[in-house]
Formats: sequence, structure tokens, C-alpha cells
Amino acid sequence: MKKQFLLTAFAMAPALGLANHDLAIELVEVTAERDLDPTADQIFSDAPLTKPVHDAGELLRSVTGMSATRRGGRGFEPIIRGQSQNRLNIISDGAFNYGACPGRMDPPTTYVGFDSFDQVSVIKGNRSVIYGAGGSGGTLLFEHQRPEFDESGYRGNVRLGYTGNSDLRSAAVDFAAGNDRGFVRVFGENIESDNYDDGDGNTVSSTFDSNSFGVIVGGDIGNHYLEASHEVANEEDLFYAGNGMDAPYADSTTSRFKWDYNASIGPVDALSLNLYRSDVMHLMDNYTLRPRNAMPNGMAAPSSSDTWGGRFMATLNGDNSEWRVGIDHRANDRRADLFMDAGKDGSFDMLVSRMWPDIEQRLTGLF
Repeated sequence: MKKQFLLTAFAMAPALGLANHDLAIELVEVTAERDLDPTADQIFSDAPLTKPVHDAGELLRSVTGMSATRRGGRGFEPIIRGQSQNRLNIISDGAFNYGACPGRMDPPTTYVGFDSFDQVSVIKGNRSVIYGAGGSGGTLLFEHQRPEFDESGYRGNVRLGYTGNSDLRSAAVDFAAGNDRGFVRVFGENIESDNYDDGDGNTVSSTFDSNSFGVIVGGDIGNHYLEASHEVANEEDLFYAGNGMDAPYADSTTSRFKWDYNASIGPVDALSLNLYRSDVMHLMDNYTLRPRNAMPNGMAAPSSSDTWGGRFMATLNGDNSEWRVGIDHRANDRRADLFMDAGKDGSFDMLVSRMWPDIEQRLTGLF
């Protein structure tokens, strides 16, 4: 689908030296065309960031109708028209990702290395049914596009950023090599931040250290397109102001496989299959990153969230319509326990409560 955008920009002209000051603002109009998913409200594609951002949740604050609540220096919970958490489907290149912390100190966007994604789509509300169950508030799609190459057969970029308050340093690299038949792409990102000072000069706990990297391999075999990817995100030493615990680590591993068949089979014009698995490990305690209080025993809450599933879809094109028919399945197993920890040998000593007692979720849909 082609959609035309009208971008209006105001440029300040030099006021000094203008006769009668009759021209202080110059109006510039720019028009462009872009392919759009008809269900998506906004799409960013290769848009340069105006400043270093802490994670994908903060990046989406600039979208009309969206906001984000802050969990710490890293951890922004996206909100679409007042709806958040599990009322949003957050999909990273076809893979669902759920945070592991029962207190949502690690929203799914925390594990999205947004600097490597080529396109971010925001679908407000449940305007589409092809992205799985739920999503009453909306769907966020982070997508890698198949890279295009010139005669050199490679492409790449390096990005660096710095923010003075909090001393945030960010660095990202993205490199791909291949041709029109296949490619290999590798990417990585590092973001480190110290505590920041608020307007009154008070230090606010917000330190974190984030590292993510991944590899994508794809290629054509006749009418078949195959793609496999693997990504890892490691978060360390995450401080949370005003919270009783900090997070020594929050790690995520995601694997995906895609198959597209672009040839007609009777009335079917195309077939696609997406499979994925995403595992998250998370720990919060009140003694690793802060001094122990007067009580001899600390508290620790290890948690995990494992998600896997897929979607099989057929596309049928008519003269004035397009039909998408398919089935999707999503499974999530999560567990979280609260322990009292004496801290003598690094083991969890006494179980206090089952926060998530081996929760299992299974969702299957036809569309």
C-alpha cells in the first residue's frame, strides 16, 4: 500500500537585516511516499535518534497517543491510550517476549536492542487479528528488513551517543554482507549509565549496564525464502530508585525461524511460517547491589519466563481484496519465588512465597 505523507517544517530565517522584519519564518513543505501496513498508524524506518534513549519503551514516547512509565534507569513500560502490560502485544521480529519479573521491573521492551531494528510499527487497538491473541490496547512490531546491497556486497554502520547527566554512553554496530540471493547480518549494542541528578541536585539510583548482540542468516532457494536468527540481551546491575530491591541481572535469549513461499498454489498466492522461542532469566534482591540492612537475612526473588510459538499463514489475492488465513499458537511458562537469603554461600535458604507457581499459558487462534 502506498501512502503519501506531508511533512511541514518551520525554518527560522535571520531576523537581523530583513527589511521591516516582514519575513521571520520560512515554510517548507516536503512530500514523500512509503509502503505501509494498512493497519499501522506510525512507522519509523532508519530514523536517526535525536538523543541516546535508554530502551525501546522510551523511544516510543514520541508516538502520538503513546506514553511510558519508568521502572528505573532502564525499563520503560509502553502505554497506548491508557492500556499497557499484557494488553499490548510486543513482537520482536515475529517473536513474543514476556518479562520475567512479577513486579514488571523488566518490561518486554527492555530486551529489544532497538538500534538494530529497521522498522518499528505501532498498531493502536485491535485493528489486526494476525498478530496473535490479546492486544486490546495495541501491537508493537519491531522488525528487521532484508538488507539490500550495492556492488560491494556489504553494508554497515556504527553509532555512538553520550548524555552528560547520568553519564550515559551508548555504542552500536550493524554489519551485513551478501547479495540478492542470501546474506549474513551481525549486530550489537552496549548502553551504560550511572546514577543521574534530579533538578534539586539529588542523586537518583538509575545505574545499569546493557549488552545485546545477534546474527541473522537468510537466503532464497527457488521460490522459498529461509531465515534464521539468534539474539541475546544481557542486563546487569540495574538500580531502581524508591524500590526495595535491585536487579543483579536480567537476561534474554531469542531464536527465530522464518519460511516464505512466494508462488501460487491453486487459489493461494503465498505461504509463510514463523517459529520462535524466547527465554528470560531475572533476579531481584536487596543485598547484592546495596548494603544489607539491620536484618541479617536478605530477600531474593529469582524468576523466569519461557515463551515459544509460531504462525502459519496463507495469502489469497483477489481483484480488489486480500485475504489472510492462518493459525497461530503461543505458549508461556513462568515461575517466580521469593526467598529469604542469609547470603553466606550465595544460595537461597528459605522459601517465603510462590509469586508465580509454575504458571502455564496456552493460546491458539484461527484467523
